[in-house]
Amino acid sequence: IPKLTKCTLIASFQFVVTVRIEGAPSFETMPELKGGIDRGWMERTAVISCYADWKQVDRRVGTLVIQDGCCNEENFRVLDVSEFVNLKELRVGDDCLKNVNELRVVGLKQLETVTIGANSCTQEKHCWSGNPHRHFSLRNCPNVKTLKSGNGSFIDYTECRIENCPSLEVIEMGNLKYEEGCDSFLDASFELRSNRCVGLS
Repeated sequence: IPKLTKCTLIASFQFVVTVRIEGAPSFETMPELKGGIDRGWMERTAVISCYADWKQVDRRVGTLVIQDGCCNEENFRVLDVSEFVNLKELRVGDDCLKNVNELRVVGLKQLETVTIGANSCTQEKHCWSGNPHRHFSLRNCPNVKTLKSGNGSFIDYTECRIENCPSLEVIEMGNLKYEEGCDSFLDASFELRSNRCVGLS
């Protein structure tokens, strides 16, 4: 429809779940359609298995999954999901993101859950000193309720910053079995600001 110059949609598509538009990108910004487009993307899941996948993934998805044992490339240094405006869940598997120095989760209004598996975001599993260049940040996510990480993750990170997440209810790092050695943020500063009723474990 290359000659279309006017489209009037009054009180239309208010309860639609998915809107699909091809070859007409300017329509995606129309308020009457945007709600349906956003809802459709929030139902989608992107699965990442390598750095190339990360560079190409659509930033509109609602769930982002990094598979076990993946994304350990030398050039994968930063994981910043702040552009994923529809993201409701971030799920990282075990033994992932070995060389990521910064994991940033900032300004996501839809986010509810962050789960990191075991031995992820860790270069040396038995390291007893932190790397000053390795940081984790969860900030300005008003609806996030849960942050969990498995044993052996973030061992050599030196900063864990959680700020302005008023809905946060649970922070769980490793399990409570001392003999299994959680070691998360072993040599890190921990900063928790402006969060209400958080359960720590």
